[in-house]
Parts: sequence; C-alpha cells; structure tokens
Amino acid sequence: MNTLESFIPHPMMERLLLAGIFLLQGLSQACREIGPAVDLGANLLEVDTSYLAAPTSKPSLNILIEEFTGVRCVNCPRAHDLISNLQTTHPGRVLAAGIHTGLFASPYPGRFDFRISEGPALEQLLGGTLGYPAGAVNRTRFPGENLMLISDQKWSGHVNDLMDDSAIVRISMPQSLYNALADRMEGRLTVQWCEELSQNPNSNPVYLTLYLLQNNLIDWQLNTGGVDSQYVHRHVVRRLITPVNGFPLQAPDYRAGRTLEIAFKSVLGKISPMPVWSDCKWLAVIHQNRNNDLTVLQAAQFPFNGL
Repeated sequence: MNTLESFIPHPMMERLLLAGIFLLQGLSQACREIGPAVDLGANLLEVDTSYLAAPTSKPSLNILIEEFTGVRCVNCPRAHDLISNLQTTHPGRVLAAGIHTGLFASPYPGRFDFRISEGPALEQLLGGTLGYPAGAVNRTRFPGENLMLISDQKWSGHVNDLMDDSAIVRISMPQSLYNALADRMEGRLTVQWCEELSQNPNSNPVYLTLYLLQNNLIDWQLNTGGVDSQYVHRHVVRRLITPVNGFPLQAPDYRAGRTLEIAFKSVLGKISPMPVWSDCKWLAVIHQNRNNDLTVLQAAQFPFNGL
C-alpha cells in the first residue's frame, strides 16, 4: 500500500477526483461561453464560442464602399472603374459590395437578374439616395454631407480621409465551404477586439453583416456607348447571409482580447447563374447600429477555402 492510500480511504479518493473533474469543467466553461443560435429561415447564425485571449495589435482600417448600381444605369460603369482605380491605388484596403437594386437594376429580357430581395431595405437602412450610382463609404455621414449614400464623384476624397485610421477589431475566417449534398454554404468567422469598446454588448451590441460576392460575371450593361453585351461585373452581391440590420454580436464585454467565434450556415437555393466558387468571396462587416450610427468598425474579405 502506498503512502496516499494509507491515509485516505478509497471513497474519499473518489469524491476528491470527482470534485476535481467538476472544477476543471467549471473553469473551462468560464473561459468559453456558448450563445444561442439564431434561426433566420434559410440562414443560421450562432456566436458559439466566446473567450479572452492575448490582444493583438490594431490592423489598418479597411474602407468599404457599398455601391448601389444596376445594369441599366448609364453612369454606373464610371463608378465601377473608380472603385477599381481606388483598389489599385490602395492595395487590400478598399473593399466593395455591388448591390443591384432600384429601377435601373431591372434585368434585360432573357439576361441574368443580379438583384437581391434585400436591396431596397439595404438602401433604406443607409438613408436612401437621390440617384445612381451612389454609395456609402464605411457607412459614415461625413461633415458637409446630408446623406450617407453619396455620389461616386465624392468617394475618393472620403476614402483618403479614412486611409490613416486603424481598426479596433480583427476579423478572420478559418473555414468556409459549399456543401453540395445539402445545397448549403457553411463557415466560421472569428472576431477579436484589439482595443476595449466601452458599450454594453447586451443592450447595445455591435453587428455583423455578411455578404457573398462574385466577380467575373459577364452580362449586359448600359454605358455611354450603348449596351455592352460582354461587360464584366465585379463584387456583385449574390446573397446577404445576415439580416438587413446585421446580426448582433452579444458577449460578456468588448474588452481588449475578447474573441468571438461565429458559425453560419446558409441554404443556397435557386440562384442563376450558379456561383463559380473560385470567383466568390465573403465580405464580413463589423459595424454599429444605434441612433442612426452605422459606422463600420472593420471590414474584411475572404475567399472560399473548400468545397
């Protein structure tokens, strides 16, 4: 008999072992908290893990242009080219979401329909527009502007206004795929706070908006020379995975190092043309949604990394 056994009866040893196991389980659950899943019909989102990690340095703020456009909009190709030029000038820092909506987005007979059902509500969320093309730059209403959705001729200046800013959150997407058997897109996002954000996550959360984008869609487009039947459409929003207002990221707090892991699933359903996954990207936007403040805290773009 060893020394420990000579002093502690076997029933007591069993109780101590069980107590130790329960204590470890409790400590583990204190580090990782699981939130409820939100069923949005064809879409399912869930903050399934929350924990504290060592804070990372603040990344550069990416600048998002949510562009409202259409295939019958004669001036929209000008705005498309402007975005391309901005992306060339600021590599990796300027992101775009092309939302086809409104009268000028009606498809030509027998051609593709790039509109999404949420388009009008998205335009309304961002305050509406007096004409097309128009776009929101990081969902910000800049000094001297009456609207958040502004003419493409003003985008460059406001992009430059934000170029030196840093972001307080870092976004990554460790996995995403299309499950052909279930006709479902699936993935995981990680959001980490690099600097404390002093607001109550339960009563005043920040939000996630998640777009599925596709490049290299060839279809008709009106321009100043007529209809171009071989026009290459870029960053077209094919699906909005989250609600129009965004998906609330509730957590115990938003202190530096707070990390949230978000799982999502979305039924693809009827869509034409079928996405070419190598041309598709995810666009994740972390933003406010309070008192007409929709400011983007960070946006990031990710490719599909599996089928």
